[in-house]
Amino acid sequence: MIFRTIIMAPAICIMAYIMPISPAISSTISYRYDSNGRLISACDAKPDYGQMTTYTYDRSDNRYRYSSTRTDQKLLSDQAIYSPNGNFQFRMQSDGNLVVYQKSETDWVPLGWATYTVGTGATDAYFQSDGNLVLYTSTGQPVWSSDTYIYHCAVLAVKDDGNVTITSPDGVIVWQTGTGGH
Repeated sequence: MIFRTIIMAPAICIMAYIMPISPAISSTISYRYDSNGRLISACDAKPDYGQMTTYTYDRSDNRYRYSSTRTDQKLLSDQAIYSPNGNFQFRMQSDGNLVVYQKSETDWVPLGWATYTVGTGATDAYFQSDGNLVLYTSTGQPVWSSDTYIYHCAVLAVKDDGNVTITSPDGVIVWQTGTGGH
């Protein structure tokens, strides 16, 4: 079964197709077009393997840049993702807490933002291709969420100022830790 949704916005047309791949897995594919009708991005929000592809054009309408990135990330216990400058990390701790840290001269220091999920049994932090950041137990039970599940193919990033953000495909920050500027 295929469902088609068309949302019209000024100069942008977004189309989404929901196609069951198997009874347990489905995929949401959405396309964005610029005001000239050129495809500028395609997002496949497939569970465990989301993919965002973007296209850039020159003045003669020739595609000159193409990029493709995964949109989902998983942090297991004691794993982290880092800011580009290496001074900040977003760490899934073994106690079930997801925390932002800043590098000091001798160690990593917590910045004050955390999920406060110590003792809940959370073992994995999973940024899903639907745009939601969720902490799960080893049995797959969710214990915390960013509630950003409507932003398919959003991007999770640790910024050079220590802020962790979820940014929609349109470039709008839809969630952040608020730890930046330290």
